[in-house]
Amino acid sequence: MRTTIWKYPLASQNGLQLIPMPSDSVVLRFGLQDDQPYVWAEVDPESEQAMKEFVIVGTGHKLPQGLFRYIGSCEDGPFVWHLYANTPNG
Repeated sequence: MRTTIWKYPLASQNGLQLIPMPSDSVVLRFGLQDDQPYVWAEVDPESEQAMKEFVIVGTGHKLPQGLFRYIGSCEDGPFVWHLYANTPNG
């Protein structure tokens, strides 16, 4: 397996998002770049693609139900966003 790090853009809003990523991806980080939210993951580009579920939650909003795992938080001016993933590797 030959891995690399890729970044994936996220919508800047609360709610469920489906992102196509290699099935064995390992999420490393959540943050902003040029005011756009992204998730960075270690991937094997030759792996089969799968839809990964992510939820961005603003401070004070309800957390996702189910097997979501906390990935990280980032600040955006006066707001703090929190990312959760529903994936085996996060």
